[in-house]
Amino acid sequence: MDDDSAYYDRLGPWASQRAVRDTLHASDAELASMRASRDLLGVYFGGEFYYPVSQFKDGSIVAGLRLVLTALSAGFSSFEGQVAWLSEPAYENSALTRWEVLHRDVHTVHQWAAEDAAAACR
Repeated sequence: MDDDSAYYDRLGPWASQRAVRDTLHASDAELASMRASRDLLGVYFGGEFYYPVSQFKDGSIVAGLRLVLTALSAGFSSFEGQVAWLSEPAYENSALTRWEVLHRDVHTVHQWAAEDAAAACR
């Protein structure tokens, strides 16, 4: 396994472009538009787009994702960086990730995203 594969494996699990297209009943163009407007987080690697499974709940995109991605984009311009940030532990000495907190507390994750993005710009 090369270094890139190991890195992406640590950030997963991932869903393929086809799986997300089928789940959301969206075309490739619609998925591209959703990525551009920060409604959906996708990363291009291995020759195609993949999507963190953690951004979905019950077959839909988790509520509040756009708010968090918009805040993050001010300091974390790469989609990989945004996925990495969301995949990190939410609390010190906890296995709970920011993704998991996002599923139940959008406002807290949004606040963290805004604070960390601002700190990254200093």
